[in-house]
Amino acid sequence: LLVIDGPALPGESPQTGPLLAGFGSPWPGPAQVSAGPDVSALSLRATIPERAGIGRLIAPLGQGPLGRWDRANELVLDIPQEVFASQSDIAALAGTGALLVEAGGSWELIGYRDAELIGVGQYRLTHLLRGLQGTVPAAAEPGAICVKLDNRLVLGGILPGETGVELSWSAVAAGLESDLIQSVYSGVSTRPFSPVHLRVRQGVDLLSLSWVRRGIEVNDSWPDFEAPNTGLFYVDIYRGSDIVFTETTQLAHLEVSFAAQPGDVVHVGEIASTGQRGLPAQHLL
Repeated sequence: LLVIDGPALPGESPQTGPLLAGFGSPWPGPAQVSAGPDVSALSLRATIPERAGIGRLIAPLGQGPLGRWDRANELVLDIPQEVFASQSDIAALAGTGALLVEAGGSWELIGYRDAELIGVGQYRLTHLLRGLQGTVPAAAEPGAICVKLDNRLVLGGILPGETGVELSWSAVAAGLESDLIQSVYSGVSTRPFSPVHLRVRQGVDLLSLSWVRRGIEVNDSWPDFEAPNTGLFYVDIYRGSDIVFTETTQLAHLEVSFAAQPGDVVHVGEIASTGQRGLPAQHLL
């Protein structure tokens, strides 16, 4: 059983709750997944109807770029009973065959264009798309878990007040029971995306900032009208580990009267209606 505090699914409204994936060889049949604050208070949260495509990296994955093809890195994985095939640019850009890869304590959603069979149940995936659905491109070591993103993953229910709380998760199928998993759902799927195209222009004691909002509900179809570039954003300026300036704005630009120093770092991110702060775009002054 895997409990994944991952991104919102492509084409879906932000879901509340983790994604659940199960694997067994042989697969014992539909698995009933329960969770609760401790083993004596478990309640049914979901049913996993079939095993998921779960594997592991067998070669390191480097940190890649966001918003363009990653031609330098490759996903080399061992993933039993799964099949991957090369696909067109359009299919890759549409998210076909994307995988969740665990790295740095979080999950990155990665797409690919080219697939090569290199052994029994082993593939090399190249021409990658990194950081899909607001995730963060990160390096991963051999042994990192990979999960194929498809309809075999199900949503695990979260009750009011359980976000940010450690829960115990268990799966039972055909008389078999998974190990008890301790997991904290932090709401990654509802977290605002980091902005893009952060531009900083420096004058004498003046910073002019501008950026572009991203989000699962933002239309990314070129022929259609662009979504309004507004919201609620935070602007923090760090000097070392200290915040020396902070401001919020509803517009995607801000002029700051501020005497910047070399090495200061500008963080700009979006704040959700719940008050949850999204990951920031960063600029080194």
